Amino acid sequence: MTQVTDERTLNDEQRAAEEQRLKSYLEAESKYAVAPIPAPVDLRTATQFVNNHVTDQLAAEKMSKLARLAILHDLRETAPAFMAILKNAEQKTIDFQRSAWALIALAWIANAEQLKFSQSSLHQLESRADVWETRLIMLDATEAFGPSEGTEKHRSWVLHEIERRKSLLSEYQTQNKQAETRGVQIQIDELEEHLNVRVAAVDRSNAIRSQVLGLPIEPRISRLAALYLGTESVTPTLSAWAGFTLVRVAKQNANAGRIAAQFLTVAKQREGAESDLQSSLIRARGLRAAEYFGDSLTTPDRQWLRTQEDPGTDLLALRPFWVYS
Repeated sequence: MTQVTDERTLNDEQRAAEEQRLKSYLEAESKYAVAPIPAPVDLRTATQFVNNHVTDQLAAEKMSKLARLAILHDLRETAPAFMAILKNAEQKTIDFQRSAWALIALAWIANAEQLKFSQSSLHQLESRADVWETRLIMLDATEAFGPSEGTEKHRSWVLHEIERRKSLLSEYQTQNKQAETRGVQIQIDELEEHLNVRVAAVDRSNAIRSQVLGLPIEPRISRLAALYLGTESVTPTLSAWAGFTLVRVAKQNANAGRIAAQFLTVAKQREGAESDLQSSLIRARGLRAAEYFGDSLTTPDRQWLRTQEDPGTDLLALRPFWVYS
């Protein structure tokens, strides 16, 4: 069982069961519980499900689930549905969040023409959004487009808001409005921290992404696996980027076998270090990823993996019987 190329012909009963599993994922509590992206999925059914459920009335949290489903399984035929969300009619914060998630999906599944439209839409969306309320999700959308987008426009957007608030701060100081002065100063400090910490982290991630994608295939797979597994310093977003990228690399020139072998190699290196929690987590993560890309695992590896709790946080893992709460 693998999710790299899962093209099946389902009967009506199987299709209904598949649709119910996707619906359970979409409706599952995810604020205080883990709701892993379903895998494996029937790609045709998943594509139809996303197309049917992406609407401009959908809660942002559910839009994020559909976006991640489309990204992981590279559901390119859902791009028009996400594009239809971008109407330049956002008014409330939730509207901007919903559109940002549509853009995050499009950063991965759009073709060249759709991608150009999507980046232009990102700039328009950001220009109309409230910096204070939406800076985090807008940075997520910016990061999704990677080095081709960079962070210059996002940084300028935030800097402009900082300058506006500094002018407001000066007015409050002149009027001796102490409470308002403290409030605005706190906001300025947090916006500057956003630039110095979060945006700077995206710049570092973009540099790593450019470096990794420029490597020949074997060292590229090795680095992507390391980033996904966290065997080198990595942010959660960069780890997810590596996982999503490996899914796409696997479809090129029968690379799935190479990727599975790389994950098995790393898992083997951690074998026998069960007293080290981090080593156990990496080994389990590596074995799940190897299975995701088509390896059947040895009996000892499979038996060991069954003894390890699956928290549902590994992106590349087959969970056909996961029960969503």
